[in-house]
Amino acid sequence: MTDAKNWKIGLSTGWQGRADREVFEFYRDNGIENIEVGMGHDNFFKIDWDELGRNAKECGVNLWSVHLPFMPYKQVNFGDTEGPAREHTIEMAKYAIDNMSKIGIPHLVIHSGVDMYAPDRETGFKTACASLAEIAEYGAPKGVTVCVENMPRTGFGNTIEEMKGLIASHPALRVCFDTNHLLRNTHRDFIRELGDKIVTLHVSDYDFHDERHVFPYEGEIDWIEIVEELEKVNYSGVWMYECGLGERKPIIRERPVTAADLKENHRCLMNKEVWPKFCKWDEEFCKEHTFIQDPSVYHGDKYKKG
Repeated sequence: MTDAKNWKIGLSTGWQGRADREVFEFYRDNGIENIEVGMGHDNFFKIDWDELGRNAKECGVNLWSVHLPFMPYKQVNFGDTEGPAREHTIEMAKYAIDNMSKIGIPHLVIHSGVDMYAPDRETGFKTACASLAEIAEYGAPKGVTVCVENMPRTGFGNTIEEMKGLIASHPALRVCFDTNHLLRNTHRDFIRELGDKIVTLHVSDYDFHDERHVFPYEGEIDWIEIVEELEKVNYSGVWMYECGLGERKPIIRERPVTAADLKENHRCLMNKEVWPKFCKWDEEFCKEHTFIQDPSVYHGDKYKKG
């Protein structure tokens, strides 16, 4: 069984929307050892990959993963059958793999898509599976592991069974376990069922009604259970936070979260201690922004096509 104390700290750049020298220096100065590069769709193609690798090396931080852009759905969607989004997303993944392999980034995290642009969910799911198999086949000889992220709401991979189906598409596919995306299964069951297929994490907390991306212990997750279950399946990757410092809806903090808080949060988790939170839920915001269980209502109301 692995020891959680060996799981090094990491933080996605998604909360800042950039991954430049200043960001890397901030990570270095605050003892954040690993980075996931997360950028929006338009900025993703503006990355200078050589400079990215050089900055990481000079600042002494490790480029652990890249998160492929996943919106807007009409442009980025592995399960699209109605337009060019599938082809564009595959080409974007291959572009990322080509550049990641040159500077030694080993993990590409992807969202497998949504069923909005397919005639039915089954067709969209099969299309997504074929897409993932293609990019896994492309990435494997280049030393890049494609990591499929479990999804909330109506995204493909929103249950344990769907995740099993997705990664069964190719033997090289692995799992990015997002702790605040589970809306239909328990964390214990997910970890036990996916086991050693989990090679990276997105760590954040929530209220079990929708993703919230708040810090561990600010939400409702049993974190000691998660750590213990990950130890049992010999998780050996990075403890990659996917939540931003400062302020965050839908919680009200007594003060902004700092890098020092992040480090202490990580220390508490690795030692199976409780981190003292200093926030409360914004109940009105939560009521207005929560998952509607009926997918037809959800798509029609909040995520209209177009």
